[in-house]
Amino acid sequence: MSRLVDVLTGIQYGDESKGTESYRRARSGLYQLVVRGQGGNNAGHTTMTLNLLTGQVEPLVLHALPSAISVGEVLSAVGAGAIISPSALLHEIESVRSFGIDPIPRLMLDGRCCLTMIYHRIQDMVEEWLKAKSGSQVGTTAQGIGPTYADKASRTAIHAHELLDAQRFEAHLRRQLEEKTRLFAASGIAVADWKAIFRKLEEKDRRANAKLIEGGRVKATEFDYSRFCHPLDYVKFLPDALVEYYESLRQQIVALGIIGDVCELAHRTLQSGGAILFEGAQGSALDIDFGSYPNVTSSHTTAGGVCVGIGIGPTMVREVRGVAKAFMSKVGSGGFPTQFENDLSRRLQGSTDPTKRRVDDEQGATTGRVRNIGWFDSVIARTGCRLNGVTKVTLAKLDALSGEPELKVGRCWTLNGREIFFMTDDSTLIGQVGVSYLTCSGWTEDIRGLTDWQKLPKAAKDYIKLVEGVLNIGATEPIVIDRVSTGPAEADFIEVPA
Repeated sequence: MSRLVDVLTGIQYGDESKGTESYRRARSGLYQLVVRGQGGNNAGHTTMTLNLLTGQVEPLVLHALPSAISVGEVLSAVGAGAIISPSALLHEIESVRSFGIDPIPRLMLDGRCCLTMIYHRIQDMVEEWLKAKSGSQVGTTAQGIGPTYADKASRTAIHAHELLDAQRFEAHLRRQLEEKTRLFAASGIAVADWKAIFRKLEEKDRRANAKLIEGGRVKATEFDYSRFCHPLDYVKFLPDALVEYYESLRQQIVALGIIGDVCELAHRTLQSGGAILFEGAQGSALDIDFGSYPNVTSSHTTAGGVCVGIGIGPTMVREVRGVAKAFMSKVGSGGFPTQFENDLSRRLQGSTDPTKRRVDDEQGATTGRVRNIGWFDSVIARTGCRLNGVTKVTLAKLDALSGEPELKVGRCWTLNGREIFFMTDDSTLIGQVGVSYLTCSGWTEDIRGLTDWQKLPKAAKDYIKLVEGVLNIGATEPIVIDRVSTGPAEADFIEVPA
């Protein structure tokens, strides 16, 4: 077999516009299969996609499915290393269908995927509630990602293939509900807070699925989670109500016929000479081992996660491409050395009024949270290149910096008189360091949608070269920025000449 697996990975904190880059590459005709193999529906990848029902190009927000799901000639798969919420999966499929696209004939979900259940989301919120007492909350998306991976590691998780056997699925679900009930009862959470968590989840999911509800594709009553909460003053579930709910979801998913062996599909694709694109989720600074622990996600977000996420050997990987924004953004808790707050950060964040929000405003596609903004931090991105073996970088959202008289790039961190060029084994230092900056002139021209390198302002070219230069400090191999995006659309990019 040839080395025909390419990896697309974020080298910052996630939200680097990987979805747009993946969608663009999927439409290039170079790949037969695009795979997500880690994380869950805590990711948020937005692509500007033609809605066949309206005839308009509109933002399609995906959380668990690959960005290629709307590309007709490409297969999409969710590998074993990813986790999947049954309800969120069905809602996401409806989102794709709202564009007049049927994703089912081209979609496979690996039967080895662990399932994120509502009790994982409750556990996520209970743990954050407990940590908040000591000021140590992580700032999770409340999607149940950490608790699902914890169950996977403790060998108690429910797998997607169990959906194919109703009796086995129900028995396993009831065992898990008993165990989680004991866990929550022992946590010390008050009954009032317990019930408030269910209401918060209801509000959160109704807001996240507002378009589907308004379009009549999903009923608002689907999110009445309080029906699973014991009506009396107990920290307990109503098991029969949850079993009935999940049986309905189980039947719907089984009827789709999408559960299969993605590992086998990947190897068949390679054996036939086809190429695979692995679409990473989150970013390397959120990796469970090498990220800014404990403010990280719960999976391996680096290129090394590809092999275990799909089921291939490392010798199959041909290229690893890093994606970075021309600045930094971050949600959740933890240090953010290059963070700033001024007119630029507020402009990038955009309006919190949903009617005024733009597709590329710095707000979470999954949670709607406003992201904090910072200057480009080369320590974070340089470390991302090192961890992933990146030699080629797509620099996204360069257009967002137009109009600034002066731009900054973090060259290194500083601490007690020494310079730090890579993230260290003690990730808590990130909250203590200073930053040594390089500055350059900005540009006044509006470069949004620009596709010609020759028409790019000199100051913008200088900024690209400055970023490329700091990325190469201490690099094992030369790193080049060979592509720059200038907007959210598929065509909004510039190939950087060598």
